[in-house]
Amino acid sequence: MEWYSTCIRLVCIVGEVGIVDIWDHIYIVRANTRELAVEASNNIGHSKEQLYENADKELVRWAFVGIVHLDKLGKRLSSGKVVYLSNALKVRSIPINFNAVFFPDKQEVGSTGVGIVDF
Repeated sequence: MEWYSTCIRLVCIVGEVGIVDIWDHIYIVRANTRELAVEASNNIGHSKEQLYENADKELVRWAFVGIVHLDKLGKRLSSGKVVYLSNALKVRSIPINFNAVFFPDKQEVGSTGVGIVDF
């Protein structure tokens, strides 16, 4: 069996407003083939769909819209293995001095909340 990293996308649709949120969820799945990993990803996505009424009495729908990407990680996972990459630059460029100094070891590390919220 192989490990795969899968990114599924959910959209939040509120009443007549339309899409108010788009979320990408990263999961690790294990499967014998890529086709089975796609099937597992689709099953996860569909299991996250919800329909409910919010506090304003508007109908809220979380809809699975698809798999964004599926990457084979191999037969073994190990500490430090990259499971997801994303280009966080949403604009063409940001002016900055080429020799700018960064201090990544000094930052306060936040959390996505995944360990707290069970989607």
